[in-house]
Amino acid sequence: MQDEINKLIKYKVFSIIDKPPNTKIITTRFVNTYKPYDIKGKFFKSRLVVQGHKMTAFEDYDPRNIYSPVIDLSSLRTLLLIAAKLNLKCHMLDVESAYLNSDIDKPVLVYPPKELKIEKNKVWMLHKSLYGLPTSSRNWYNELKSILTNIGLVQNEIDAGIFQIINAHETLIIGVYVDDLILLSKDEKTLKWFREELEKKLEIKYFEEITTYLGLTITNDEKEIRINQNAMVRELLKRENISENNISNLPSFVREEDEDEIISEENRLVLRIQNLKDQINDNKQFSFGNSKITDTEIKDLKIDKEKIDEIIQKLNDNKLSKEDTTRYQSIVGSMLWISRNSRPDISFSTNQLGSKCANPSQLDMLRARKALGYLYINPELELKFAKDKGEQDKHCQIEIFVDASYAPMSDKKSVTGYAIFVNQDLLSWSTKKQTKVTKSAFESELVALNSALTEAEFITKLLKSLGLTVGKIKVWEDNNAVISTCYQDNLGHKQRSIDIDLRIIQKKLDTGEIEINRIDSIDNIADTFTKQLGQLGFDKMKGALLNRKEYNFRVNVKSNND
Repeated sequence: MQDEINKLIKYKVFSIIDKPPNTKIITTRFVNTYKPYDIKGKFFKSRLVVQGHKMTAFEDYDPRNIYSPVIDLSSLRTLLLIAAKLNLKCHMLDVESAYLNSDIDKPVLVYPPKELKIEKNKVWMLHKSLYGLPTSSRNWYNELKSILTNIGLVQNEIDAGIFQIINAHETLIIGVYVDDLILLSKDEKTLKWFREELEKKLEIKYFEEITTYLGLTITNDEKEIRINQNAMVRELLKRENISENNISNLPSFVREEDEDEIISEENRLVLRIQNLKDQINDNKQFSFGNSKITDTEIKDLKIDKEKIDEIIQKLNDNKLSKEDTTRYQSIVGSMLWISRNSRPDISFSTNQLGSKCANPSQLDMLRARKALGYLYINPELELKFAKDKGEQDKHCQIEIFVDASYAPMSDKKSVTGYAIFVNQDLLSWSTKKQTKVTKSAFESELVALNSALTEAEFITKLLKSLGLTVGKIKVWEDNNAVISTCYQDNLGHKQRSIDIDLRIIQKKLDTGEIEINRIDSIDNIADTFTKQLGQLGFDKMKGALLNRKEYNFRVNVKSNND
């Protein structure tokens, strides 16, 4: 706490004035946090925070001027991919007390925290940004942007969280996430120059080769750059007391051997079968933990369907307490961050859990814990970006696998899933409920295809803006009607929103930006983002996601116009 007070004085954050009459005064407080894996070495932190929620929009601040750009997650992976492809050095730095470096455009009056005693009828007038002020993040971003552009960097036109110098003599790319900066360059001289220029304006903590960034562990060796969140996964499992008693081979399964008291022995068997109803493929036996579901049990399921549905409905009706709801939301929030950064294998299950955050049931909590059980036996998966051998090639090839699940939920909205590879390294993926209700599988697949192409277009533009070239995008689609219609530019659709999606895709085909190829559903990698696959299918697709170079599938030789 004393360290924070010293910083407030050092940066001249406030001045003490007489309390003016009839003026809103905002309260402040110290917030103490503990970060067990902080690379900066400060595990215990104390920050003075303004209780900005008590401020009134348009009266105390302009709500239209509070957005602060940060580097997009797929952009961060794109930078790491570029670093691997061009063999760039990757460093990082942290700006000390970042917000305290930025001025505020309108003075704010606050009461000092109760730990600091001042004279009666005295208040603080703030001159610098503090955590909690609605405009602080924007003020800091503008300050940093001004410093970087004055040094000579140019803001990237595609991602506002990236700044760059790229010419024939030097390459310097900066990714900004609030006060954490990732630096990419060909040589040490450029990095040293940038560090010295920045130290003239800011107090920074500089790290050489990057090892962690935003909770990601990053390894850079001679062959590849690897990213994982193993430490965060282990911390989450420890926090939720997940052990070998909770293990699950699939992220969306609830095991028969579950030990939660809210499920009776009878209900456990019901859940065991219920979670396999959609996993049955050609009446084969299915692995479920260490057990098997047989054809006989499947027939029994059909006989007792009404009873099973009644029990499942009862579990869904039993909502969690306020305390357990908060715990459930915390679990899902952690899993979302993990799945969006480095774990595509839990993308679908996490998306399904996230849809229940507002009012989760006991059944939802069981599914969340069993997703954690999957992470328990699969805690250490990595994404890899291979380095080019010999002379660096600046050409990139983008490949998309896309799929949709038509109206699987009660609200009848379909699910979009896609995986985007650059030079056969996984760069972006998504599981997302579609915002519009579609009337057929054809329409849902068309919406999914357009969503995937939108993300691929962003990646293409970003790569080009950073000095690389991109070839024709190869798309793998398993719906024959979608492929045929997209290649027939004389065809349209009666529904306006669907027709717009179709026209956008047809234009990209006409200009040669993309090509759409047929793939069998059983080989479509995106299938794992739209539904929970059985054990064999899930393992196959997980392997393809993490090692596309070794994934081979049968290419449909029919014409796209057939």
